[in-house]
Amino acid sequence: MEAPAITKAHMHPALSNPDIIYSIFAHLNPLPDVLATLRSGQDLHKAVLRSDAVLIRSALKNAALVCRAFAGPASDALWSVLHAGFAPLFYTFKGFEVIRKREPLLGTDLYSVEHILTGLLMQVLNGPVSADDWARWEDRAQRVRCFVFADHARWQLDAAFLPVLMDRARDLAHPLFPNLQAFAVRESLGYPPRRGLLFALAHSSASLSAVTVATRIPLPFHETLAEDLEELQAGLAMTGARLRYMNVYSHYQCIHVTLPFARFGDLRTVHTSPMTLAGYRYAVTHLSALEELEELIIAVDDDPERAGGLAGKPLGGIYQYPLEGKLKEAFEDQGGFRALHKLSLDGTHSEVGELTQRIKSATLEDVSLVSNQDFTSDITKLVKPLGSEHIAASLRKVHLSLDTNFALVASGADAIHAPFADVLRPLFRLHALEELEVTSWHRVLSISDEDVWDMATAWPFLRSLIIASDSKSSNRARIAWTPYAPSISRPSIPALVHLAEECRQLTRLRVDVADMSEEDLHVLETHVAVATARQTQLIHWIPAWGDHCLHLSLPDVDRLAQALHRLFPSLEGPGPGEADWHRPGRPMKYWWTEEEQETAAYHLMENFNERIH
Repeated sequence: MEAPAITKAHMHPALSNPDIIYSIFAHLNPLPDVLATLRSGQDLHKAVLRSDAVLIRSALKNAALVCRAFAGPASDALWSVLHAGFAPLFYTFKGFEVIRKREPLLGTDLYSVEHILTGLLMQVLNGPVSADDWARWEDRAQRVRCFVFADHARWQLDAAFLPVLMDRARDLAHPLFPNLQAFAVRESLGYPPRRGLLFALAHSSASLSAVTVATRIPLPFHETLAEDLEELQAGLAMTGARLRYMNVYSHYQCIHVTLPFARFGDLRTVHTSPMTLAGYRYAVTHLSALEELEELIIAVDDDPERAGGLAGKPLGGIYQYPLEGKLKEAFEDQGGFRALHKLSLDGTHSEVGELTQRIKSATLEDVSLVSNQDFTSDITKLVKPLGSEHIAASLRKVHLSLDTNFALVASGADAIHAPFADVLRPLFRLHALEELEVTSWHRVLSISDEDVWDMATAWPFLRSLIIASDSKSSNRARIAWTPYAPSISRPSIPALVHLAEECRQLTRLRVDVADMSEEDLHVLETHVAVATARQTQLIHWIPAWGDHCLHLSLPDVDRLAQALHRLFPSLEGPGPGEADWHRPGRPMKYWWTEEEQETAAYHLMENFNERIH
């Protein structure tokens, strides 16, 4: 059915401007969301379908039939992302037919999507493909930007048509999908038809830039994963495509397979699921050779139930690739990562050190470390590389999640608190720091007023400071301990006021504060009376979180809120409902329990809202 024509007399002026029409339909295009999901390294299934996908597709189909002005933009959005393999394109062939069987195959695992789908469906092609068929195919294929093969069954159904497609590609001497930008697939498990599909996708477009390869839930990656990546590289070499994003996703199953990243010399972003130590060390050697790598998310799996059974086994796949060219140079000089901007690493201090000692980048700005240590003294070893001369100068954002062994506290082998200045002293060398978030599990970070003054001196460009300690543990009922021992320090409100006044760009502050006396409040009010400058950037200040709200003692909350708001007139308290998308980062009322909402600490934050004009 052809879209009806609209005469100029009846046409709205906007319809004569193709830029406006394409911009309107761009809001219904799923491609940006899918590409963002694939490039961020998220679960493959999150890129499958939006909750409103059926409604959007129906709207696009109707729009394409309304008028010719809508047909092109609506069709571009409709065909941009295919979640059902090649099948929608096969419907352009007059001889294509899907046969639905009455019953699934006997003996199939009813919990397997693959068995259910292949047991109920069969795709057949009756007769040759005509020139008109191929013309319709190419009209739609040039609109495709992304394929998402979310299950093995779809590979199996489409595999029979690969010879037809590959023959067509050879006849045309140009890619099947000239504008394809990304695809997400499951590993092939070594099956030739599935690996052929991987090659066909990699060989289908010179504009391909993002690839996700995921394991089959709930199994770990097969040792043939390395060969899958080799097949991918071979396909890319034939088109000259420059792969920029690669995500190897195993659904939290430990990876014990060689990953030849150095074969993909144009990679800028690599995300992987947790690896065994042997796999991690092998991957780091390859990754360090990538001269354009800007973002790396990698982890070492220290769970003995997942990694322990693999630790003594040889790495799966082709264990040794020849070290030659750039890879050999990187291996010999223990350097690399020269373009790295962002690093996220989950591992111990020794594993972090193995990677950071290779970094030669002068542009590393964002580091996130998640680590499980035995002793608090190991934390210093973890963060020490961040203070090295070649890294410290460029770091802007640091996120640390520190988990130490609580059993050592219970036995008396280690202290419940860790002095901030002792264990995190290397961070004071990061003079360009803008954002610091530290979460300490099973330990309380002891922060003195002197520490806060040192922060104000060391981090003049600070925008966000979050330091959270786990002061409420399920072990407390079983083992007598308290996070409020006299030896544990918390910063005073006046000290944090000094920090906010010195760091003029500070917008977010979350640090558990010490009790405040009436005398302290009087000193603060005196300071407010003589202060001439106002810091207008500070918006969110959380003085107490969780269990600490129940222990914090404050004087007259109204007077304190008035004093703070005069110094920081942009302060606002928690929002009343769900997340406020207009104010990202704003705390919400439901973050605190009903008991915590009755405390002075929470009333102080609520009071900030009453003073907003």
